[in-house]
Amino acid sequence: MRAAGKGETFADLGAGFEVSTSTTWRYVQEAVALLSARSPKLMAALRKAGKDRLHPLILDGTLIATDRVRPDRPYYSAKHRYHGMNVQVIAGPDGMILWTSEALPGRTHDLTAARVWGILRALVQAGTITLADKGYQGAEASVVITPYKGRDKPTPQKQANRSHAKLRGPGERVNAQMKSRNRRGAVVVVEGKPGVVGFDRDEELSMAVTLVNPDGLPKVDLYRQVSVATGSKMVFIAGQVARDADGGKVGEGDLVAQVEQCYLNLGTALAAVGATFDDVVKLTVYAVELTTDKLPLFAEGVSRAAAKLGVTIVPPLTGIGVTALAEPDLLVEVEATAVID
Repeated sequence: MRAAGKGETFADLGAGFEVSTSTTWRYVQEAVALLSARSPKLMAALRKAGKDRLHPLILDGTLIATDRVRPDRPYYSAKHRYHGMNVQVIAGPDGMILWTSEALPGRTHDLTAARVWGILRALVQAGTITLADKGYQGAEASVVITPYKGRDKPTPQKQANRSHAKLRGPGERVNAQMKSRNRRGAVVVVEGKPGVVGFDRDEELSMAVTLVNPDGLPKVDLYRQVSVATGSKMVFIAGQVARDADGGKVGEGDLVAQVEQCYLNLGTALAAVGATFDDVVKLTVYAVELTTDKLPLFAEGVSRAAAKLGVTIVPPLTGIGVTALAEPDLLVEVEATAVID
Protein backbone atom coordinates (compact mmCIF):
# COMPACT_ATOMS: atom_id res chain seq x y z
CA MET A 1 0.00 0.00 0.00
CA ARG A 2 2.98 2.31 0.46
CA ALA A 3 3.65 2.04 -3.27
CA ALA A 4 0.13 3.28 -4.00
CA GLY A 5 -0.01 5.90 -1.28
CA LYS A 6 3.46 7.44 -1.43
CA GLY A 7 4.66 6.67 -4.95
CA GLU A 8 8.06 5.39 -3.80
CA THR A 9 10.34 3.75 -6.35
CA PHE A 10 10.73 -0.01 -6.07
CA ALA A 11 14.36 0.41 -5.07
CA ASP A 12 13.45 2.74 -2.18
CA LEU A 13 10.51 0.57 -1.15
CA GLY A 14 12.65 -2.57 -1.17
CA ALA A 15 15.37 -0.90 0.86
CA GLY A 16 12.85 0.00 3.54
CA PHE A 17 11.78 -3.63 3.91
CA GLU A 18 15.26 -5.06 3.27
CA VAL A 19 14.26 -7.00 0.16
CA SER A 20 15.51 -6.79 -3.42
CA THR A 21 13.97 -4.56 -6.08
CA SER A 22 12.77 -7.59 -8.07
CA THR A 23 11.11 -9.06 -4.97
CA THR A 24 9.46 -5.71 -4.29
CA TRP A 25 8.14 -5.63 -7.86
CA ARG A 26 6.67 -9.11 -7.45
CA TYR A 27 5.05 -8.28 -4.10
CA VAL A 28 3.51 -5.10 -5.51
CA GLN A 29 2.20 -6.93 -8.58
CA GLU A 30 0.63 -9.61 -6.39
CA ALA A 31 -1.03 -6.98 -4.20
CA VAL A 32 -2.32 -5.08 -7.22
CA ALA A 33 -3.69 -8.29 -8.75
CA LEU A 34 -5.57 -9.01 -5.52
CA LEU A 35 -7.00 -5.50 -5.33
CA SER A 36 -7.97 -5.61 -9.00
CA ALA A 37 -9.74 -8.95 -8.58
CA ARG A 38 -11.83 -7.41 -5.80
CA SER A 39 -12.68 -4.27 -7.76
CA PRO A 40 -16.20 -4.03 -9.24
CA LYS A 41 -16.91 -4.54 -12.92
CA LEU A 42 -18.51 -1.68 -14.81
CA MET A 43 -22.12 -2.87 -14.86
CA ALA A 44 -21.92 -4.04 -11.24
CA ALA A 45 -20.66 -0.59 -10.22
CA LEU A 46 -23.47 1.12 -12.13
CA ARG A 47 -26.12 -1.17 -10.67
CA LYS A 48 -24.87 -0.49 -7.15
CA ALA A 49 -24.84 3.24 -7.85
CA GLY A 50 -28.46 3.02 -8.94
CA LYS A 51 -29.39 0.98 -5.88
CA ASP A 52 -27.68 3.54 -3.65
CA ARG A 53 -29.43 6.35 -5.54
CA LEU A 54 -26.17 8.01 -6.51
CA HIS A 55 -26.95 10.50 -9.26
CA PRO A 56 -25.79 12.16 -11.31
CA LEU A 57 -22.57 10.23 -11.84
CA ILE A 58 -19.42 11.93 -13.11
CA LEU A 59 -17.39 10.56 -16.01
CA ASP A 60 -13.91 11.94 -16.48
CA GLY A 61 -10.66 10.87 -18.08
CA THR A 62 -7.36 11.39 -16.35
CA LEU A 63 -3.78 11.14 -17.53
CA ILE A 64 -1.53 9.25 -15.13
CA ALA A 65 2.04 10.40 -15.74
CA THR A 66 4.74 7.90 -16.70
CA ASP A 67 8.40 8.11 -17.48
CA ARG A 68 9.23 8.21 -21.16
CA VAL A 69 9.44 4.76 -22.70
CA ARG A 70 10.66 3.50 -26.05
CA PRO A 71 8.82 3.79 -28.41
CA ASP A 72 7.00 6.52 -26.50
CA ARG A 73 4.98 8.52 -29.02
CA PRO A 74 1.60 6.84 -28.37
CA TYR A 75 1.93 7.70 -24.68
CA TYR A 76 2.61 11.41 -25.22
CA SER A 77 -0.42 13.60 -24.64
CA ALA A 78 -0.25 16.79 -26.69
CA LYS A 79 -3.06 18.21 -24.55
CA HIS A 80 -1.16 17.78 -21.28
CA ARG A 81 2.34 17.97 -22.83
CA TYR A 82 3.74 14.95 -21.01
CA HIS A 83 3.78 11.16 -21.27
CA GLY A 84 1.13 9.15 -19.51
CA MET A 85 -1.73 6.68 -19.60
CA ASN A 86 -5.39 7.52 -20.14
CA VAL A 87 -7.65 6.09 -17.43
CA GLN A 88 -11.42 6.60 -17.44
CA VAL A 89 -13.02 7.20 -14.04
CA ILE A 90 -16.66 7.08 -12.95
CA ALA A 91 -17.34 8.83 -9.65
CA GLY A 92 -20.39 9.47 -7.52
CA PRO A 93 -21.83 12.95 -6.95
CA ASP A 94 -19.68 13.25 -3.81
CA GLY A 95 -16.53 12.44 -5.77
CA MET A 96 -16.09 8.88 -4.50
CA ILE A 97 -14.52 6.71 -7.21
CA LEU A 98 -16.91 3.92 -8.23
CA TRP A 99 -15.00 2.40 -11.16
CA THR A 100 -11.85 2.88 -13.23
CA SER A 101 -10.98 1.49 -16.64
CA GLU A 102 -7.83 -0.16 -17.83
CA ALA A 103 -5.16 2.18 -19.18
CA LEU A 104 -4.76 3.27 -22.79
CA PRO A 105 -1.91 5.29 -24.34
CA GLY A 106 -1.94 8.92 -23.27
CA ARG A 107 -2.69 10.25 -26.74
CA THR A 108 -6.09 8.48 -26.69
CA HIS A 109 -9.02 10.91 -26.70
CA ASP A 110 -11.42 10.57 -23.77
CA LEU A 111 -14.42 9.90 -26.01
CA THR A 112 -12.49 7.20 -27.87
CA ALA A 113 -11.48 5.59 -24.58
CA ALA A 114 -15.10 5.64 -23.37
CA ARG A 115 -16.14 3.84 -26.54
CA VAL A 116 -13.33 1.29 -26.29
CA TRP A 117 -14.31 0.29 -22.76
CA GLY A 118 -18.05 0.18 -23.53
CA ILE A 119 -18.77 2.91 -20.99
CA LEU A 120 -21.35 4.75 -23.09
CA ARG A 121 -23.30 1.59 -23.85
CA ALA A 122 -23.23 0.58 -20.19
CA LEU A 123 -24.49 3.98 -19.03
CA VAL A 124 -27.38 3.82 -21.49
CA GLN A 125 -28.19 0.27 -20.39
CA ALA A 126 -28.18 1.35 -16.75
CA GLY A 127 -30.16 4.51 -17.55
CA THR A 128 -27.79 6.55 -15.40
CA ILE A 129 -27.59 10.31 -15.92
CA THR A 130 -23.90 11.17 -16.12
CA LEU A 131 -22.08 14.48 -16.33
CA ALA A 132 -18.95 14.77 -18.46
CA ASP A 133 -16.75 17.57 -19.75
CA LYS A 134 -16.44 18.84 -23.33
CA GLY A 135 -14.09 16.01 -24.22
CA TYR A 136 -17.14 13.73 -24.43
CA GLN A 137 -19.21 15.92 -26.74
CA GLY A 138 -20.56 13.81 -29.56
CA ALA A 139 -21.08 10.78 -27.34
CA GLU A 140 -23.79 8.53 -28.71
CA ALA A 141 -25.45 8.27 -25.30
CA SER A 142 -28.44 10.39 -24.34
CA VAL A 143 -27.68 9.94 -20.63
CA VAL A 144 -24.27 11.64 -20.92
CA ILE A 145 -24.68 15.39 -20.47
CA THR A 146 -21.87 17.71 -21.54
CA PRO A 147 -21.57 21.52 -21.33
CA TYR A 148 -22.74 23.83 -24.07
CA LYS A 149 -19.89 24.89 -26.32
CA GLY A 150 -19.15 27.94 -28.41
CA ARG A 151 -18.59 31.60 -27.71
CA ASP A 152 -21.24 34.22 -27.05
CA LYS A 153 -23.61 31.69 -25.55
CA PRO A 154 -26.97 33.00 -24.32
CA THR A 155 -27.26 33.59 -20.58
CA PRO A 156 -29.29 30.42 -19.84
CA GLN A 157 -26.57 28.27 -21.41
CA LYS A 158 -23.86 30.06 -19.44
CA GLN A 159 -25.80 29.47 -16.24
CA ALA A 160 -26.30 25.82 -17.17
CA ASN A 161 -22.56 25.42 -17.78
CA ARG A 162 -21.74 26.94 -14.39
CA SER A 163 -24.12 24.53 -12.67
CA HIS A 164 -22.71 21.66 -14.71
CA ALA A 165 -19.13 22.52 -13.67
CA LYS A 166 -20.14 22.82 -10.03
CA LEU A 167 -21.71 19.36 -10.04
CA ARG A 168 -18.68 17.87 -11.83
CA GLY A 169 -16.24 19.46 -9.42
CA PRO A 170 -16.03 16.69 -6.78
CA GLY A 171 -15.25 14.01 -9.36
CA GLU A 172 -12.59 16.08 -11.08
CA ARG A 173 -10.94 16.93 -7.75
CA VAL A 174 -10.65 13.22 -6.96
CA ASN A 175 -8.93 12.67 -10.31
CA ALA A 176 -6.47 15.42 -9.49
CA GLN A 177 -5.70 13.80 -6.14
CA MET A 178 -5.26 10.41 -7.79
CA LYS A 179 -2.76 11.88 -10.26
CA SER A 180 -0.82 13.65 -7.53
CA ARG A 181 -0.35 10.34 -5.72
CA ASN A 182 0.72 8.43 -8.79
CA ARG A 183 4.25 9.60 -9.20
CA ARG A 184 7.00 7.44 -10.69
CA GLY A 185 6.37 3.78 -9.92
CA ALA A 186 2.94 4.25 -8.35
CA VAL A 187 0.26 1.59 -8.58
CA VAL A 188 -2.98 1.96 -10.49
CA VAL A 189 -5.66 -0.69 -9.93
CA VAL A 190 -8.00 -0.94 -12.88
CA GLU A 191 -10.69 -3.33 -14.00
CA GLY A 192 -9.33 -6.58 -15.33
CA LYS A 193 -5.74 -5.48 -15.79
CA PRO A 194 -3.78 -4.27 -12.79
CA GLY A 195 -0.58 -2.52 -13.60
CA VAL A 196 2.20 -0.36 -12.36
CA VAL A 197 2.45 3.06 -13.93
CA GLY A 198 6.05 4.16 -14.35
CA PHE A 199 8.61 2.39 -16.51
CA ASP A 200 12.37 2.46 -16.72
CA ARG A 201 13.50 4.57 -19.64
CA ASP A 202 15.22 1.67 -21.39
CA GLU A 203 12.44 -0.86 -20.90
CA GLU A 204 11.29 -2.40 -24.19
CA LEU A 205 7.50 -2.30 -24.38
CA SER A 206 5.06 -2.47 -27.29
CA MET A 207 3.18 0.82 -27.28
CA ALA A 208 1.55 0.66 -30.72
CA VAL A 209 -1.19 -1.87 -29.88
CA THR A 210 -3.48 -2.26 -26.88
CA LEU A 211 -5.70 -5.36 -26.63
CA VAL A 212 -9.13 -5.04 -25.05
CA ASN A 213 -11.96 -7.31 -23.94
CA PRO A 214 -14.91 -4.89 -23.58
CA ASP A 215 -17.82 -5.58 -21.27
CA GLY A 216 -20.75 -7.07 -23.15
CA LEU A 217 -18.61 -9.39 -25.31
CA PRO A 218 -17.59 -12.96 -24.42
CA LYS A 219 -14.14 -13.51 -22.93
CA VAL A 220 -12.18 -16.02 -25.03
CA ASP A 221 -8.85 -17.41 -23.84
CA LEU A 222 -7.46 -17.73 -27.36
CA TYR A 223 -7.80 -14.07 -28.37
CA ARG A 224 -9.01 -10.58 -27.41
CA GLN A 225 -12.05 -9.00 -29.00
CA VAL A 226 -10.59 -5.58 -29.83
CA SER A 227 -7.20 -4.09 -30.63
CA VAL A 228 -6.47 -0.37 -30.49
CA ALA A 229 -3.58 0.65 -32.75
CA THR A 230 -1.76 3.96 -32.36
CA GLY A 231 1.36 3.27 -34.43
CA SER A 232 2.15 4.93 -37.75
CA LYS A 233 3.13 2.00 -40.01
CA MET A 234 0.94 -0.92 -41.01
CA VAL A 235 2.46 -4.33 -41.71
CA PHE A 236 0.57 -6.89 -43.80
CA ILE A 237 1.90 -10.46 -43.69
CA ALA A 238 0.89 -12.99 -46.31
CA GLY A 239 -0.82 -16.17 -45.21
CA GLN A 240 1.75 -18.49 -43.64
CA VAL A 241 1.50 -22.25 -44.05
CA ALA A 242 3.30 -25.35 -42.78
CA ARG A 243 6.52 -24.88 -44.72
CA ASP A 244 10.05 -24.51 -43.34
CA ALA A 245 12.63 -21.98 -44.57
CA ASP A 246 13.53 -24.23 -47.51
CA GLY A 247 9.91 -24.76 -48.52
CA GLY A 248 9.79 -28.27 -47.08
CA LYS A 249 6.55 -29.73 -45.79
CA VAL A 250 5.97 -29.70 -42.03
CA GLY A 251 3.48 -31.81 -40.08
CA GLU A 252 1.66 -33.65 -42.85
CA GLY A 253 -1.71 -34.71 -41.44
CA ASP A 254 -0.88 -33.09 -38.07
CA LEU A 255 -2.97 -29.98 -37.39
CA VAL A 256 -1.10 -29.09 -34.18
CA ALA A 257 2.29 -29.17 -35.91
CA GLN A 258 1.00 -27.18 -38.87
CA VAL A 259 -0.51 -24.46 -36.68
CA GLU A 260 2.74 -24.25 -34.74
CA GLN A 261 4.75 -23.82 -37.94
CA CYS A 262 2.36 -21.15 -39.26
CA TYR A 263 2.85 -19.07 -36.11
CA LEU A 264 6.61 -19.61 -36.07
CA ASN A 265 6.71 -18.36 -39.66
CA LEU A 266 4.67 -15.32 -38.66
CA GLY A 267 7.17 -14.67 -35.87
CA THR A 268 10.00 -14.75 -38.41
CA ALA A 269 8.16 -12.36 -40.72
CA LEU A 270 7.39 -9.95 -37.88
CA ALA A 271 10.99 -9.96 -36.68
CA ALA A 272 12.16 -9.08 -40.20
CA VAL A 273 10.43 -5.69 -39.90
CA GLY A 274 11.31 -5.09 -36.26
CA ALA A 275 7.95 -6.24 -34.90
CA THR A 276 6.68 -8.93 -32.55
CA PHE A 277 3.32 -10.54 -31.84
CA ASP A 278 2.70 -7.66 -29.40
CA ASP A 279 2.33 -5.45 -32.49
CA VAL A 280 -0.26 -7.67 -34.21
CA VAL A 281 -3.73 -6.12 -34.42
CA LYS A 282 -5.54 -8.91 -36.29
CA LEU A 283 -5.07 -12.55 -37.24
CA THR A 284 -7.09 -14.42 -39.85
CA VAL A 285 -7.01 -18.21 -39.85
CA TYR A 286 -8.14 -20.34 -42.78
CA ALA A 287 -8.68 -23.97 -41.76
CA VAL A 288 -9.73 -26.90 -43.92
CA GLU A 289 -13.09 -28.30 -42.81
CA LEU A 290 -13.06 -26.26 -39.62
CA THR A 291 -15.14 -27.77 -36.79
CA THR A 292 -15.35 -27.07 -33.07
CA ASP A 293 -13.58 -30.32 -32.19
CA LYS A 294 -10.45 -29.00 -33.94
CA LEU A 295 -10.25 -25.87 -31.78
CA PRO A 296 -8.29 -27.56 -28.94
CA LEU A 297 -5.75 -28.79 -31.51
CA PHE A 298 -5.45 -25.28 -32.89
CA ALA A 299 -4.97 -23.87 -29.39
CA GLU A 300 -2.25 -26.44 -28.69
CA GLY A 301 -0.37 -25.42 -31.82
CA VAL A 302 -0.55 -21.75 -30.87
CA SER A 303 0.62 -22.57 -27.34
CA ARG A 304 3.66 -24.47 -28.63
CA ALA A 305 4.66 -21.63 -30.94
CA ALA A 306 4.17 -19.04 -28.19
CA ALA A 307 6.38 -21.06 -25.84
CA LYS A 308 9.16 -21.30 -28.42
CA LEU A 309 8.94 -17.59 -29.24
CA GLY A 310 8.56 -16.52 -25.61
CA VAL A 311 5.46 -14.44 -26.31
CA THR A 312 1.74 -14.30 -25.61
CA ILE A 313 -0.40 -14.51 -28.74
CA VAL A 314 -3.94 -13.22 -28.17
CA PRO A 315 -4.79 -10.50 -30.74
CA PRO A 316 -8.28 -10.42 -32.30
CA LEU A 317 -8.76 -13.46 -34.51
CA THR A 318 -11.19 -14.56 -37.18
CA GLY A 319 -11.41 -18.25 -38.08
CA ILE A 320 -12.73 -19.19 -41.52
CA GLY A 321 -13.50 -22.72 -42.65
CA VAL A 322 -12.51 -23.60 -46.22
CA THR A 323 -12.79 -26.71 -48.36
CA ALA A 324 -9.14 -26.66 -49.42
CA LEU A 325 -5.97 -24.57 -49.47
CA ALA A 326 -3.33 -24.06 -52.17
CA GLU A 327 -1.77 -27.52 -51.75
CA PRO A 328 -3.46 -30.78 -50.73
CA ASP A 329 -1.39 -31.40 -47.57
CA LEU A 330 -2.10 -27.98 -46.06
CA LEU A 331 -4.62 -27.95 -43.20
CA VAL A 332 -4.30 -24.33 -42.04
CA GLU A 333 -3.07 -20.91 -43.17
CA VAL A 334 -2.64 -17.84 -40.97
CA GLU A 335 -2.20 -14.22 -42.04
CA ALA A 336 -1.52 -11.21 -39.84
CA THR A 337 -1.80 -7.44 -39.77
CA ALA A 338 0.45 -5.46 -37.43
CA VAL A 339 1.05 -1.81 -36.57
CA ILE A 340 4.44 -0.41 -35.60
CA ASP A 341 5.94 3.04 -35.02
